[in-house]
Amino acid sequence: MFCIHCGKEIGEKAAFCPYCGKPTSNHVSAADNYEYKEIDNEVRHDLKVEKIEVIAIVVISAIAVVLFF
Repeated sequence: MFCIHCGKEIGEKAAFCPYCGKPTSNHVSAADNYEYKEIDNEVRHDLKVEKIEVIAIVVISAIAVVLFF
């Protein structure tokens, strides 16, 4: 079994994850854990793209303010 919170492998009968300390009542199989990691990677990628877009807008706005005032 794998912890749904940190993704580490844990014992079948563990009440809490020995790595992150969170309850393990919602265990997932290795196949399900892979799907969670894939979704997590997609979310991280989306957040990274959004962060880059926000930084670009802020930089362009700052340049525009400096040039026009």
